[in-house]
Amino acid sequence: MISLVLISAVFAVLHGCASSSPETAVREFLEAALKGNLKRMAHLTVEGKLEDYRGGERFLGNWNARYRVTRLALKKNRSVAMVELSVDDKRVEIPYVCLKKEGKWKVSLAETMKAWEEGV
Repeated sequence: MISLVLISAVFAVLHGCASSSPETAVREFLEAALKGNLKRMAHLTVEGKLEDYRGGERFLGNWNARYRVTRLALKKNRSVAMVELSVDDKRVEIPYVCLKKEGKWKVSLAETMKAWEEGV
């Protein structure tokens, strides 16, 4: 019985189903962006697609960018992760909003764009 649970957990981690925290969801989203994996990026979002998203993350791999999560604010099923993106010697702090969807934390592209517009 224990081995079945362990095998299930390993399978979930290997297939990217382990977004157990907002920080993990944002990190996985940005790692997929750095690798240019648009399908994976979309999978890690509430919307499940990138078509209407105005963010430039899909170009991060071309810019030799780095990132780090600097702050995290959590309120029930909504979280805002502040991420510092660095390209060369330039830095910018960007909010990423995460929501729980089907028990997993995912980046909400619509809420993230709204946070940018409101200056969160």
